[in-house]
Amino acid sequence: MPPRASISTNTLLKVERGDLGVALGIVLDLAVLVGIPLFYEDRDRLDLEARRSAERVTLIRQRVRKPT
Repeated sequence: MPPRASISTNTLLKVERGDLGVALGIVLDLAVLVGIPLFYEDRDRLDLEARRSAERVTLIRQRVRKPT
């Protein structure tokens, strides 16, 4: 993935960890590369995807372990 996105492996790891120091453009480029749609013209579809994203965030927070 890093060569395809023209980023370093270290940057990809930062994105995966949610590092806030990564440029937004890089995060958006990666989202497009892995097939995450960023925009919808249909308002109902946008609302559905927003709810799905909120559910995923809830699940992710439950699975993330704090560093020891």
